Amino acid sequence: MSIRLKPESVSYPYFIFFVIYNKNTRTWHSGGMKKFVSSRHIAGAKTYQSYDYAEKVVKNICEEQDINNFAIIRYTARATEAITPKEESF
Repeated sequence: MSIRLKPESVSYPYFIFFVIYNKNTRTWHSGGMKKFVSSRHIAGAKTYQSYDYAEKVVKNICEEQDINNFAIIRYTARATEAITPKEESF
């Protein structure tokens, strides 16, 4: 069951997160030092809550590559519905 939310019903309806994109290989950073996932969407990509932390990760993983091969992409999302878990029947 889902309930549509009004912006005033959730104290923080906007979310900002950052992902790292490798422009040469067209892949998203999925965690670790060299792990990247190929996808048209950011599914499977590791998200970071601050730009500064994402920038530190880029600097750590780009030892062998040019730092200009990477981009940090900011996403903003807004809560639109609340989904309640179904009760399990035993």
